[in-house]
Amino acid sequence: MKLYLYVLDTLADWEIGHLTAEIHSRRFFADRSVVVPIVKVGASLEEITTMGGMAIRPDLALDQLKLEDDDLLVLPGADTWLDPANRGILLVAKERIALDLPVAAICGATFGLAAARRTAWAQAAV
Repeated sequence: MKLYLYVLDTLADWEIGHLTAEIHSRRFFADRSVVVPIVKVGASLEEITTMGGMAIRPDLALDQLKLEDDDLLVLPGADTWLDPANRGILLVAKERIALDLPVAAICGATFGLAAARRTAWAQAAV
């Protein structure tokens, strides 16, 4: 299992802090020998800037993403979810949800998921 964290401009960096810290530290895992890599995925490999001004460089571009069924896709809060650059990951999330596979959406990401469910661009693509 891997945790794939989508990174996008205006990412609400504080919203993912507890998640990333606990996944990385494993201090509350039943089996602390289990490692869950956190892989940062972006629309491209271009560096993004969070709301807090932190620069994050993705590990993978969306076109390199290969999710397994037990992987978790995490969509963090951000103010830019409705930007066309993020449509690709929203379609991936929509597809995973339809297959009952794990997707987590935080705060503003829920607006992106709602748009992917309702808009013409999402209907034509899936």
